[in-house]
Amino acid sequence: MKNVKLLFTLFSLISLSTISSSNAHIFKVKRWSKAGAQEIVTMHDYHYSFGKENQVGAEQRNDIVDAAKQHNATVIAEDMLISKKRLTENPSKYHTQNVVLSADAVSKVAPTKTPLYGLVSACDHAGIKGINAEFRQAKRASFDGFISAKDAINVSLSVKEEIKNYNDGKEFNSFYKDFLNRYEKEIFNPCKSMLAAAEKKSGTFRDIIDDVPYTVPAQKVFDYLSDYISNPLAPEPDERMAKQAVIDLYDMELLDMRIMHEFAQADKNKPVFICAGYKHIENIEPLLQDLGYKPTQEVVKDEFFMDGMEPTAVDIKLAFGTPVQVDKPSAIKSIDIKAIQQIPTIQPFGNYLVV
Repeated sequence: MKNVKLLFTLFSLISLSTISSSNAHIFKVKRWSKAGAQEIVTMHDYHYSFGKENQVGAEQRNDIVDAAKQHNATVIAEDMLISKKRLTENPSKYHTQNVVLSADAVSKVAPTKTPLYGLVSACDHAGIKGINAEFRQAKRASFDGFISAKDAINVSLSVKEEIKNYNDGKEFNSFYKDFLNRYEKEIFNPCKSMLAAAEKKSGTFRDIIDDVPYTVPAQKVFDYLSDYISNPLAPEPDERMAKQAVIDLYDMELLDMRIMHEFAQADKNKPVFICAGYKHIENIEPLLQDLGYKPTQEVVKDEFFMDGMEPTAVDIKLAFGTPVQVDKPSAIKSIDIKAIQQIPTIQPFGNYLVV
């Protein structure tokens, strides 16, 4: 742990000081197509919010809903906004319910919150099909002090069993099988260790975090926290924060499998919007490629954001222009596309890369 703390300190010292004024936002939108299949749009969200408060989260949420309504799309989201009453009444069943909060509750979400907060409810109020693949509300509630750690862990264990029973066809089932095989040791054993700690000492995750074994490799925790700890406005990381990262990591990719399952079950005649944290989208995109999907358009500003900087929010409306042709004519195949992508194109909302 001392080596990890040293890495944390070193990483923070070398971080750049530039802070974006836009926090908790969508910073990349990609459209995907496959012959004979519905279009997919992936939206990469940057969750961290330590800078100046602003309205970008609410504005982007509205833009996602408007685009989904215009294209008659199904929205699959990582939405952590919760109904405290329903969660506390039955935490083990909460993740199986598509909880919809009132329009007033959604409108009151803090501006610095990610646009994913309340997205499913906003879709419902707009008459759009929104599906919440998120199940970790119980964990968040445990850190907030009103759900036991044991209850929160049991929710994740039930999702593991849920994934075992998915039957979405050969290709999707292979993703689930590979995931379960690959993460049995890395994720679920730490989960069992945390459950043992929760059984010995009842309480929330805040109560038992010191008793949680540090059982995930240090480099994986460091990689997970790298964007967070590079932000100079973030609290200085310590051993408790590293243990919290372990708690986050053990169920992080369970969500990716739930998203893929919801996509497999979605109406094949409608486009699908997948809106989640960028680490989840990065895990999902290779699976989409394995299914035969290819990106047809990408909207991003400052694609490579440096340590200590947050990626800049994009205007989601830009993602729904005319897609670029994927199969380029042979006369231009020799052109260095990567070099061209570094040239900003003038757009009404600033210099964006539309690829």
